[in-house]
Amino acid sequence: MHVVAIGGSDAGISAALRARELDPSVEVTVVVADAYPNFSICGIPYYISGEVGHWRDLAHRTRADLEAAVATLPVYRTYVAPARGEVTRADRSLIEQTEASDALARRLLLDDAAPDELVTRYQQLTSPVAAKGVEDTALYR
Repeated sequence: MHVVAIGGSDAGISAALRARELDPSVEVTVVVADAYPNFSICGIPYYISGEVGHWRDLAHRTRADLEAAVATLPVYRTYVAPARGEVTRADRSLIEQTEASDALARRLLLDDAAPDELVTRYQQLTSPVAAKGVEDTALYR
């Protein structure tokens, strides 16, 4: 079965997580139309009250944070196993060397709760990004 949740706000993310909770084998896709995945509508009162300085800080992960985490990984990929909860010392060291925010790094290292797919997709994306970087810098001088 494939579930498609439209929107990355609380309702869309909740629906996607609930679908996976009910059937761990279900394939889930969340479609978002903006650069702020998992934007928290519940955080708006914090912005209005001034506790959060800028509304963009309400995003759990910004596009720039994800880009920095991918582009600054010093190797092709890590081998974190979210389904088994396994993180090696080497993987921990590598992710800590990136320019990822502390919040994102904690999720990639399984220190904070995050969907397994976040870690998996991160690891799938870093290899082609690293290869493209090598190609662009080493082969086209």
